[in-house]
Amino acid sequence: MPSTAPRRTLATLAATVLAFALAATAAVPAHAATVTEGQGRTAITAGTNKHRVANQVSQLRTSAAMDKVAQDWAKALASSGSLRHNPKYSSQIPSGWKSAGENVAYNCGYSAPATTMVGQWKRSAGHNKNMLNRGFTHIGVGFATDKYGCAWGVQVFAGYASSKTLAASVQAQSFTSTAAPVVKGTRKVGSTLTASVPAWKPSPSFTYEWRRDGKKISGAAGKSYVLRAADKGHRISVKVTGKKSGYISKARVSQSTGSIR
Repeated sequence: MPSTAPRRTLATLAATVLAFALAATAAVPAHAATVTEGQGRTAITAGTNKHRVANQVSQLRTSAAMDKVAQDWAKALASSGSLRHNPKYSSQIPSGWKSAGENVAYNCGYSAPATTMVGQWKRSAGHNKNMLNRGFTHIGVGFATDKYGCAWGVQVFAGYASSKTLAASVQAQSFTSTAAPVVKGTRKVGSTLTASVPAWKPSPSFTYEWRRDGKKISGAAGKSYVLRAADKGHRISVKVTGKKSGYISKARVSQSTGSIR
């Protein structure tokens, strides 16, 4: 049996929280859901906007920062097996909102669990009011499955004066793991050195800067570097800079090689 639990937060300056039917337990499904997190989130977002358009309400724009809040909570629900609201969601989403709300749900045994969730919310007055709220401009969606294959979904809504207001309020995060690169290869003119970077969390894109005795080598900006005659007798290192949208860029420098032969 599908279960849902609505929460609405309506605010002008300060939020007033109204909570309904917060408790639910999961049942073992007839068959496990085979929908990925990404597919589930996409289906919920699309289904929600389709419902809004059908009711002459503007579509919601997505927010990566709000998606993270919703996804983290969906995973927490799937891990605990207990349906409840995130008591901190309104402070975790980007500030500057005029109104905010949250829907949560779970179901078991459905071949299209994300689409089923949208239907659950539509059939519940409190949840449907959130989905069709004309004051909301943005949405964050979370979707996760537990060890039984049951699906857990979260919608986080907010109304911002403009996208600029939202963008200005998003604070860049820091990488949680940023190991220094390691230079690998033979220390001999004509040989190729490669920058090996242990996994960073979350995974970024990298740029490279090769250095000779600590000074930048002009034009050496690839993951690999072919040693030149000018490198003989010097030590080589590499600086990598990790970049990811929503995160503060971070640079790490490897240890220098021994003297190049």
